[in-house]
Amino acid sequence: LAKETLVLLATYPGRDHRMRERPLTSIEAIAEDVAEGLRTWIADQTFIKETRIILCGHSMGAQVAYEVCHRFESSFGALSPIKNLILSACHAPHLSSRRRLSQLNDDDFIDQLIAIGSGSPILKQHPELL
Repeated sequence: LAKETLVLLATYPGRDHRMRERPLTSIEAIAEDVAEGLRTWIADQTFIKETRIILCGHSMGAQVAYEVCHRFESSFGALSPIKNLILSACHAPHLSSRRRLSQLNDDDFIDQLIAIGSGSPILKQHPELL
């Protein structure tokens, strides 16, 4: 990155220094929180027209970044300060996911965790470990 590049990281409610805040329970709510934080940050800056904001998101953060970008485009149109969107480890929003882990019952969820190598078979014997 160029020396004059400023990197800002979003911290969601319920995490890190925002641990005492109630966690948000949907991508839409998190995106609105991040968008509001970005709007506030922009308002506090001496912003010049050539300033470019590039949003990056990975996995769940990709969904959040996409939604934030969408909100800015809806509000500002072509004048949106967000000029680029970089996403990784997430399917495009118009494509359905192959796996919907969040919608499985506990037994099927554990089976999927074991199948993808993210859980031990011992979880079947001791579900209280989850």
